[in-house]
Order: sequence, then C-alpha cells, then structure tokens
Amino acid sequence: MTVITGDRATKRRERGHELVAYLLNLAQNRGRDTPEGASARQALAELRRGANFHPGSRLPMVRHIARFLGDRPDSWPDECFYMVAALFAIHQAPVLTASYEHLKDRGLGAALDAMLNKSDSRLSHDNMEARLLALVNSGPATLPVHLRQAISLLSSAEVPLDWDMLLQDILDWRNMRRKVQDRWLREFYGAPVGRPRRDDVQDAGIAPEEITDEGETHNEG
Repeated sequence: MTVITGDRATKRRERGHELVAYLLNLAQNRGRDTPEGASARQALAELRRGANFHPGSRLPMVRHIARFLGDRPDSWPDECFYMVAALFAIHQAPVLTASYEHLKDRGLGAALDAMLNKSDSRLSHDNMEARLLALVNSGPATLPVHLRQAISLLSSAEVPLDWDMLLQDILDWRNMRRKVQDRWLREFYGAPVGRPRRDDVQDAGIAPEEITDEGETHNEG
C-alpha cells in the first residue's frame, strides 16, 4: 500500500482551485469584443472539443491546462482536470448571469434537483432518477460519458453548480467508501447533507482520491 502525504493532496486541491479560477475567468471574458475576449472564446472552443473524451481531443486542450497538471502523466488527477475543463466549456453560460459565490457547495445532486424543479423542466422525476443512478454507479471508465450527459442537461436548463466542488468530487470518485456518490444521492432526494468530511481518511495519511474501488492506493501526481 502506497501512502499519499497530506502535502501532495493539498497541492493537488490548490491546483484544482487554480484551474477553476482560470475557467471562470475565460467565461467572464468570452463576451468581450476585445482581443482578450477573442482569446477566451478560442480557448473555450478548444476545451469543448475534449468533451468527446477521445485521446486525440486533448491536444488542443493541453496548452490551456498544462500548468495545472501534476507531475505524473496519465494519472487519475490529470484525467479529472481534463474532464472538468471540457465539461465546463460546454456549460458556462450561467456564470455570466449569477454570482458564482452563492453557488459554493452546490453539488451535482443538488443542481440536478434544482433543474428538475424548474417549471419548464421536460424531464420526469423517474427519468432524472434513472440518469443519476447510472451516474453514481459508473466506474472511472464510464464516468466521463455519464457526467457529460448530466452537465449537458444542466447547461440546457441554465442551472449552475459549484465547479470547484465538482472537481474535488470526481478526484474522490474512487474512494472505496463512495462518499461522493452517497452525497449526490442525498442532495437529489433532499436528505440532510453535512459538509464533506475528508479528515477521517487524511488522518491516516491517505488522500481520499487515491483509494480505488478495490481498496488499493496509488501515488499519483
């Protein structure tokens, strides 16, 4: 078993915060009729190509997010950074119409519930429930596709969410305790949800995002 230091996990979260801040800045600048606005629109278009999750689609993405990646190529954290950057690029309109600060701690389950409760929602509760169950039961290989479907629905309904929280959640996706999956379900069904706890795993010196479904740990970037 490889033990991940708390410092490595902390640095990873900091890089995640920086990535989300960069993405939010692109979204805020994209409407400007300036060179900066044109650059933001080009960057978002190139990041959006990554939403098909084909390895070749990462080539135009690299120059935008390379500085946020870790030092271990092809690691799960890098996968998550690519994933969130692409998903953000297909759903960033609400950033311009709402204060991002008030979205803090709005998880994906809560966002899907908010979308379902909109008066113009075209999805039934059973339909949304089935999609969410497929999402929370997906493994790392199928997670990107199920997430893209969920984010596309939120985009079409212009329902925002906390992108920083989403990134941290998928970094923790392989946690054998499935805390993220459980919290998304609780959010969706309206059950009480406390603030995410990381200390019970980190106290043992193991970063939650490094625990796989099989209970093994890996030292990734």
